[in-house]
Amino acid sequence: MGPRRSTAARIAAACAGSDAGRGIAACVAGVARYSAGFSDRGPHTVGTDVSTDRSVVDRVAGPINGTELMSADNAPIPTEPVRPRLSSSVAPSTIQRLVEEMIALREHTSRQLKFFEQSLRQAREESTTNFSQFVNETTRVYQQTRQELHGDKRVALALQNELLDIALDLARLCASRPADPKDLPAWSESVAVLARKVEATLARLGIQRYDAVVSTAYNPAIHERVGSKRVEGMGPLLVAEQIEPGYASQQPEFVLRRPKVLVSE
Repeated sequence: MGPRRSTAARIAAACAGSDAGRGIAACVAGVARYSAGFSDRGPHTVGTDVSTDRSVVDRVAGPINGTELMSADNAPIPTEPVRPRLSSSVAPSTIQRLVEEMIALREHTSRQLKFFEQSLRQAREESTTNFSQFVNETTRVYQQTRQELHGDKRVALALQNELLDIALDLARLCASRPADPKDLPAWSESVAVLARKVEATLARLGIQRYDAVVSTAYNPAIHERVGSKRVEGMGPLLVAEQIEPGYASQQPEFVLRRPKVLVSE
């Protein structure tokens, strides 16, 4: 502020000859002091105490010729105070919180969307895998059922042919029954041959004969009870005697015809 003070000194020296000049010099000195105070306080105090500074100038300058130095044109202009800066301890504003919430919501939505896409991809892969397994299993079962059906048809056709041959043999055997009793032994031998042929046919078709074991426990699942018999030394509910054999397909558990037995009392 050196140049400003030297200028004020020069003006005071030039105006020292009259009362009006002394008043102007005093006013210039007050303005110089006000400018010095403004420079020292800094820009953040602008507009806070302008009226006070001007009153100081009025007191220093004093009245000139019985009138006030400041006229209506030089009245203080109202100024808007500068807003103080926000310190670090002040809470964030509503807009700032809203922006932060929107950013957090966007991040949360992005994570949820990524998780949903992963779940959807996993579900799609599982569905594709399950559908492929279902198709493969269905195709396998269909092929197996088809083979079994064709196999059953072949077995049924073979059984029909075997039964037809047996029926024709029985018809011929009945037609050749001898009238003379002397020829009955030969005819009986023919019947035995036909019976052995029937048993061979059943074995070829997978039908096996099985017999009930005497003295074993009676089981209604594999034995057909046709009567009772008292046997010395044998407890109750045991197979005492077999009347007819039984037949099963491939294994005795799959029974076609249970053997007929007598059960001990």
